Amino acid sequence: MTRQLTSISLFTGIAGLDSGLHKVGFEPVFCAEIDANAQATLFRWLSERRIESVVASDVTQIDPHNLREDLGFMLGDLDLLVGGPPCQSFSLIGKRGSLIDERGLLLFQMVRYAKAFMPKVVLIEQVKGLKSAPCLKNKKGGVLENLVCGFQELGYTVSYEVLRAADFGVPQIRDRLSSTKKTGLPKISKTLGINDIIALHFKLNHKLV
Repeated sequence: MTRQLTSISLFTGIAGLDSGLHKVGFEPVFCAEIDANAQATLFRWLSERRIESVVASDVTQIDPHNLREDLGFMLGDLDLLVGGPPCQSFSLIGKRGSLIDERGLLLFQMVRYAKAFMPKVVLIEQVKGLKSAPCLKNKKGGVLENLVCGFQELGYTVSYEVLRAADFGVPQIRDRLSSTKKTGLPKISKTLGINDIIALHFKLNHKLV
């Protein structure tokens, strides 16, 4: 019998990423979404699928080490940490405040939670503007460089690329940077559909064991 794959979802929104991941076997044990309207949709999504997940709002107000203990996880037990941190400060059509904008700093919450859980894989979805976003020293691409270094210091192998939604059957010209880190999951065998874009990328870019 195939065991249930576990995930923790940060910046969950209306469960867009989680919906695709759920179709390939992942069940979120914890979700965090600060927007009340999005959280209401998230609760409905979880309820319709009878998923018993702890739901919180502000990821910065949670101690991930305490959360791991509360969930009964040992280091390395969690299969997947997934998140789509706010993109406004990195978007090519915005003001591009980068890390001067406090929303940009939320990206590094992914590293903080990864350090506490040491999941087998971390998956991050962002706008392609992250590739060129300057760090506080004004170095072009410095934000992504710092993010990659943060995960490498934890022992993760990092890969990332820009994907276009239209290439996966979605009628939108929407480019997104998808970053995946570290392998170690049981093999997934399932036909993926239109809504599984990120899950598809995750599967194709890693040899899962």
